[in-house]
Amino acid sequence: MIPIRDTAPCYSRPLVTWGIMAVCIIVFVSMQLMPDQLSLRLINLYGMVPIRYTKQYYGLPFDGYLSFLTSLFLHGNWLHLIMNMWFLWIFGDNVEDRMGRLPFLIFYLACGLLATYLQWFFDPNLAIPVVGASGAIAGILAAYFFLYPFERVVVWIPILIL
Repeated sequence: MIPIRDTAPCYSRPLVTWGIMAVCIIVFVSMQLMPDQLSLRLINLYGMVPIRYTKQYYGLPFDGYLSFLTSLFLHGNWLHLIMNMWFLWIFGDNVEDRMGRLPFLIFYLACGLLATYLQWFFDPNLAIPVVGASGAIAGILAAYFFLYPFERVVVWIPILIL
């Protein structure tokens, strides 16, 4: 199921939601315009590579856990970016409207950091970068369905014939 829209009214402009979307899109497009080698280097530096924090001498410099935050603004491919931004577009505005701008930003980042931490906790020897805002988006979805339990969400159900 792919959500198309919701019926919850929004009474303010979702500036934080738009800002998060803008940062994610600008970072992704910028990385697409870079040479592949540089783009991969940035993904390895700013994506959260769990083994970096488990094994001392894996080959990546210790970054003070900064990549737990920076990985939230990186995405693996166009589909990953589009789906995350689509869900944020549909549900983020209402959650931001209800919570307020600063609490929404803190909640978004906290959900993303918690999801990244759990990825590291459950797979500490993973040697590939973990990127994306999916954990933060999952937190926004949970907040939406908690804050708006009776609102309708119009969805598209693609029927795949195998």
